Amino acid sequence: MTGRSTCSQCAAPLPAADADGNQVCATCGRFHHGELDGPAAPPPPPGPPPAPPGAGSGAGPFGGGPFGAPPPTGTGTRQGNDATVAGPAFGAGGPKPTPRRSRTGNGVGCIVVLVILVALVGPLVAGVVIYLRTDGSGDSSSDSSSDLSPSSGDLLVLSGEQGPLRAVILASVVGSSDRVVALTTLDGEVAWQAAVVPGDVYSAQFEVTDDLVLASLGHLIVALDRDTGAERWRIEAPDEVRSDCDECFALVGDDGLLAVSVDAQASVVALDTGALRWAERLTSPSGTARAFDGNVLVTDEADAPPAQIAVALLDGSTGDELVRFAPTCPDPAFPDQPDIVLTPYLSTPITRIPGTDDVVLAFGSGRICAQRWDVPTGQVQWSRTADEVGISSDAPGAVSATELVLPGSEQQLVRIGLSEGSISTIALPPDTQPSGPLAVVGSRLVAALQTTRGTPTWVLTAFDLRSGAEQWSRPLSRDLEPFALDSPFSSVSISEGTSAFVTVVDGDRLALVTVTAAGRRVTTERIDPATGDGEVVGTAAFRTSYESTSHQVRIDDVAPDRVVLTADSVIQVLDLTTGSITESFAG
Repeated sequence: MTGRSTCSQCAAPLPAADADGNQVCATCGRFHHGELDGPAAPPPPPGPPPAPPGAGSGAGPFGGGPFGAPPPTGTGTRQGNDATVAGPAFGAGGPKPTPRRSRTGNGVGCIVVLVILVALVGPLVAGVVIYLRTDGSGDSSSDSSSDLSPSSGDLLVLSGEQGPLRAVILASVVGSSDRVVALTTLDGEVAWQAAVVPGDVYSAQFEVTDDLVLASLGHLIVALDRDTGAERWRIEAPDEVRSDCDECFALVGDDGLLAVSVDAQASVVALDTGALRWAERLTSPSGTARAFDGNVLVTDEADAPPAQIAVALLDGSTGDELVRFAPTCPDPAFPDQPDIVLTPYLSTPITRIPGTDDVVLAFGSGRICAQRWDVPTGQVQWSRTADEVGISSDAPGAVSATELVLPGSEQQLVRIGLSEGSISTIALPPDTQPSGPLAVVGSRLVAALQTTRGTPTWVLTAFDLRSGAEQWSRPLSRDLEPFALDSPFSSVSISEGTSAFVTVVDGDRLALVTVTAAGRRVTTERIDPATGDGEVVGTAAFRTSYESTSHQVRIDDVAPDRVVLTADSVIQVLDLTTGSITESFAG
């Protein structure tokens, strides 16, 4: 439209209308829109319609249930292991809507208004920007051009790379309810982001190969190009993939991916196409499956009594059963009745011995059985029983190549020598219980014990593994709690006066990391395992995205030289050699 020629308020000449019909008087500042002095101009011709979203659906077998594979945009044919799926080609792009261009007039009146607005709100905007860029203590947070905010979970650190650490994260898009999968350095450089997260999905699990990023998003499993984030394939599982165990979404060998759904179905798909290789519906809803090198180790309900469980090794490519064994041992309380046995339950941990193909199981209450099995052959290496010894499943254990230590049921720890199967107990100091982390450091066990008399406090205590003798003990600060690293969600809420801690083992060295709400401090201390003497190597201020007296802190990754943690959605890297925070990403 041509608009008015003069201002309706002061009669001053008006500039020509912009493409939207807007005019601003340069004399009095009055805004005009769509006001005509003469007949209306014909409307402009319509632009091209927006391209429809690249949606589609597919179906295929997945243990008798749907296993949909919505085809990406483009055209072509995808060849899978079991079938050829006709449809849009992977990685091809369809037509995209024409981007809207910003429209302006001749700018005279707009400039006047803009100058007034900047004068009024400029200082306020500057204050907001400064607040968002700092952590409240004056230290600059990560300066990133990203429009992403890391979610409260779901992060996979890519280790063993040169330069800044990189991680695959689930992130929210600032200013919207959308979530994306992104690859970013932990100092804020976002390599790519992929809009593949369904609107009703708020958590994820990730696996990474040399060329793929694999994401479990509820029912959906997506493979993305590691370098670009382009979608390679997607498949729909019959039920949500379990998010309560790290082993339920895992690589199988060099070319397979295991997914265990909440309906107790274990499935393996091909990495190159997403085609289903095989699926096994477990007998018990509490059954589990885990990747075991190039195969899958399944724990399920036993076929026949007296065994409670059976452990089977399935071929990773075909699902064929290679080995099956049912752990049991005679009950030492009834030596003359071989039909009375001790047997594990589905909840009994199966611990892999580092550097071997063997697993160890320890089970029983009041009297226990411990067994070491060679998985590829299904042969028991040794089997031992002990009377008047029990195992508690309330706290995690610790394993090395030679020792397995588990919390006992009667104010004691249970030590199992893995080479010969010896079983012994370690008596705890009076009025303590093993509710915190256990760590094998050389020939010693360092245990975080909680007192049971009076106000609960934490004590770090070391024992000689062979003799069970206490070597040293040192109290930790009050109002402290451990990070539960054995949990999929190792998140702790800390407020003024409270702290959380984690111990990190590096061979014969031990580090204690304490995160404190007051002052937002993270302290790194090296502890001599022989004496318990400590030396603080550094104290840093952890970074947050907003001012608060309480913070949600999560441990994302632990390595001998660093800890990756997230505080109030700010991902940061703690260098254990210096005690300083070296990288951070707040979006």
